[in-house]
Amino acid sequence: IDLTNGAGSISSVPRLESRTWILLAVAVAVVVAAAFRHSPIGRFAQAGREDELAAGAMGIDLRVTRFAALVVSAGLVGLGGAMRSQSLGTVNPTQFSFELSVIVLAMLVVGGMRTISGAIVGTVLVTVGKDLFRWLGDGPGGLPTVEGMPDFFLAALLLAVLLTRPSGLLGDWDAGQLVARLIRKAEPPEI
Repeated sequence: IDLTNGAGSISSVPRLESRTWILLAVAVAVVVAAAFRHSPIGRFAQAGREDELAAGAMGIDLRVTRFAALVVSAGLVGLGGAMRSQSLGTVNPTQFSFELSVIVLAMLVVGGMRTISGAIVGTVLVTVGKDLFRWLGDGPGGLPTVEGMPDFFLAALLLAVLLTRPSGLLGDWDAGQLVARLIRKAEPPEI
């Protein structure tokens, strides 16, 4: 109880002075996710996601692939939690509410759950949109104050995406595929 202060908060977390460490952590997370996705065990996990029965029939041990995915995900979530606590300078149980879980899930649904690019696009779109609608709801320039504008934006965005693009804005498209294609084109032909 002395270490975590029980239901109180941990307020002695050293704060980051710049965003450099956060951007570096984002880059590390993207590289680790891409490396896992393109590794043999990552491809086995994708096969198990698509058709569990067929993957098992091909000899893929789904327990191992799911455990590997869990370990990689836990590491990335831990990195994100460390960056969040150091950017805020405190950790409090009330920071991790049901609303935060819904927002994170909405980020994945909006961008697309199957690709790294979809997760990034969804995160940027939901974060910028919620901040913009929070600003609009506060009544800038003498406009009336409207409560719940960020929630309205999130609900409208989720409905629009789920009705028009159920697999997310990017669907199965990934920027990594485009980069790989460009690199292959740039390579000199073999003689």
